[in-house]
Amino acid sequence: MWDPVIVASGQTYERAHIQKWLDQGLVRCPKTNYELAHKNLIPNYTVKALIVNWCNENKVELSNNSDKVEDVFEARKVLEEEGSVQSSPEHSYVHSRSESASSAVSSIDYASTAPEIGVSRMSVNYPFTPPNGASPSLSGKFYNSSKTISRMLSFPSDSLHNELTSTPHVEKLVNGLRSLSTEVQTASAGELRFLAKYNTENRVIIGQCGAIGPLISLLHSDNELIQEHSVTALLNLSIDENIKSRIAEEGALEPLIHVLKTGNTGAKENAAAALFSISLLDDYRVKIGRSGAVKGLVDLLKTGTVRGKKDAATALFNLSIFHENKARIVQAGAVKYLVGLMEPCSEMVDKAVALLANLSTIVEGCSAIAREGGIPLLVEIVDMGSQRGKENAASILLQMCINNSKYCRSVLQEGAVPPLVALSQSGTPRAKEKAQQLLSHFRNQRESAVARGRS
Repeated sequence: MWDPVIVASGQTYERAHIQKWLDQGLVRCPKTNYELAHKNLIPNYTVKALIVNWCNENKVELSNNSDKVEDVFEARKVLEEEGSVQSSPEHSYVHSRSESASSAVSSIDYASTAPEIGVSRMSVNYPFTPPNGASPSLSGKFYNSSKTISRMLSFPSDSLHNELTSTPHVEKLVNGLRSLSTEVQTASAGELRFLAKYNTENRVIIGQCGAIGPLISLLHSDNELIQEHSVTALLNLSIDENIKSRIAEEGALEPLIHVLKTGNTGAKENAAAALFSISLLDDYRVKIGRSGAVKGLVDLLKTGTVRGKKDAATALFNLSIFHENKARIVQAGAVKYLVGLMEPCSEMVDKAVALLANLSTIVEGCSAIAREGGIPLLVEIVDMGSQRGKENAASILLQMCINNSKYCRSVLQEGAVPPLVALSQSGTPRAKEKAQQLLSHFRNQRESAVARGRS
């Protein structure tokens, strides 16, 4: 066996053999004799990984054997296509980077939660026949192995994971999560991760089979790949609103924060995205803010990849909708990094300005923006930024000028009046309103100064 697949009855067979069976019009499982509910063939990555392990342990020489086939996968991480989901009526978002509804203060492109990272891949070989003459049907049983597979598991094209899985198969994978074998845990978490990625029914089946608790437990695993598979599986499962609530209720916050602080790059990014997903639950927006997650998200904003920074900014934005969290975010040092992300060369200008717009509604936020040199960049965005960027930049400048007259002088010294006049005439309705209010504030300040001079 080299290409094990699962049929609707939950039994595992060699693909070529069972496909020939089905092609002959046979509709019953050869092992159980039950009629198959469908003819979908789902790859069994757990068994495939164990075959690879057996080959390694027995030093099978594949290069000189004509009965072997090479299954080559690229040694790189793949950013996968992302599915979409509608969240609560208050906030809609695409579950992997799309637009969200704005808060009362500002708006942001919500990054997703299914930022779903592909696993690292490498070339591996599989025999056409099972080791030691084993039956072409493994019937769901695993070969015993004393060694850990010293390689990262590989997964074929995404289209295969859009197929419907079966409850018996998922139950075996859940049992695999509890295994003492590292390779079985890795393979089980990895397959659940991909099965949950696209298919709505698969998520329901996985949730019903009790996978959430074991996946949360594996977030504390010392094995980076197990940790990454587990956090990404939870992220993909959280697309389902009911499962999202269960993930939160079963105590995922502390383990997710642990991954955010200790995981590899992909795990940290997906932990941030999972925290964002959970923060869409109103009660948990408060709990996450009080849990210590803010510091980890700000650290990711500082040191993460572009994708990681986007995930962190998105999670922080949603947390900042709750007023109490704004001071926490400012105190954690987020403003310094957000100001840096407003540079024209950044890919995150709009996201950074949107989050700063929320933070500017508190005095500490205005002070931090001025202290970190944000005013010149904000004026530049009002002049040259996107429509959304201009809108939020004008909102920030208005908040700052109302907060402290010294900020008015700084804004005027940066030449803000011409771009504000232009924005008041051609911006979005909200941008026009903010620009007009700011220009009116400047006029009032000037008239007051003139009146004081005469008296």
